[in-house]
Amino acid sequence: MVNTRCFCAALLLLALACSSDPTQVIVVVDSDLTVPSELDGLVIEVTGPDGEVQSASGGLGPMELPLPRTLALSHTSGALGPFDVVARGQRSGATVIERRAQFEFQQGRVLVLEMHLVRSCLGVACVSGETCSERGCVSTLVPPSALPEWTGLPPMLGDAGPTDGGVDAGIDAPPDTSFDACVPMGSELCDGLDQDCDGRIDEGFAEIADVCADGLDQDCDGRTDEGSDELCNGADDDCDDAVDEGLEGVEELCDGLDQDCDTLVDEGLAGTPEVCDGLDQDCDAMVDEGFDTLTDVDHCGGCGMVCRVMNGTPSCAAGTCVVESCNGTFANCDGRVDNGCEVDTNVSTMHCGTCTNECSPPLRMCCAGTCARDC
Repeated sequence: MVNTRCFCAALLLLALACSSDPTQVIVVVDSDLTVPSELDGLVIEVTGPDGEVQSASGGLGPMELPLPRTLALSHTSGALGPFDVVARGQRSGATVIERRAQFEFQQGRVLVLEMHLVRSCLGVACVSGETCSERGCVSTLVPPSALPEWTGLPPMLGDAGPTDGGVDAGIDAPPDTSFDACVPMGSELCDGLDQDCDGRIDEGFAEIADVCADGLDQDCDGRTDEGSDELCNGADDDCDDAVDEGLEGVEELCDGLDQDCDTLVDEGLAGTPEVCDGLDQDCDAMVDEGFDTLTDVDHCGGCGMVCRVMNGTPSCAAGTCVVESCNGTFANCDGRVDNGCEVDTNVSTMHCGTCTNECSPPLRMCCAGTCARDC
């Protein structure tokens, strides 16, 4: 479970003082768009690993707190991730710019997730799995190494960020004085550096099996010669001087291998419930049967591709998520699916009562879906 707290510009010292060892992510939003003529509101929506959606909103303007704004996400129970975050900048209730990210909490740490909304992203459509940032289109997946520790002050758009001496300083372009600019140096090595400049350190080694008695750390976990899980292969995989031991009762998979080492392959799988994951659980030579990726909102266009619509109900048509209906007075005025039913026609002066019905002088206000002089 995640709690959203304090969508404001203040320090979070009181919030953090509630626990001696909190697990939090502080979402920080800044923008170079002009307030309030280009941007007069912010909305942050957070979707947890269980599909639960929570949101927070705030106004921008002369009588409001200035940018940057912060939102404290506190992890209280359940899985640490992944959590999907969408930050939307609005004007008169309509979304004009947005940014997306996916992260995982780190137990006992308070980290910062920057979600700055920049002018250069206006009208930019990134490919699936990417979002527009001050560095152009980047992956929505934010690794733990890209989440700095919370210092008590929110980072502002244009801050220089970390200086030389970070994880990639050893392969830095000399000299860059302020930014720790990572220069790609080939494939990743197990050495505490970021050779491929993807913001992660020593990644890609976890699946490599450690070799017994060679004094090397093949899987880059800080240990040598600890081996790996035992397999039915006539070898001592776990480095205990025994071969193919302890495999009785291991679950059999449909892969042409003998997981339980009983000299039978893929036995006992008939009737196993099928899961939409690209695998053949019941070993009947068919994959993902019983799932319709053309109409299933939980697997729309592919396994695990869940359709979600803010303030509305989704459907899946020909493998594409669409807005089936909007809740109450909300409407999908921009025709997009990713921001759902983004406008409340009850209060929007740009879409009062219905989409594109803009209130104009002397009827400047939108009151319960009707343009009026005052509410």
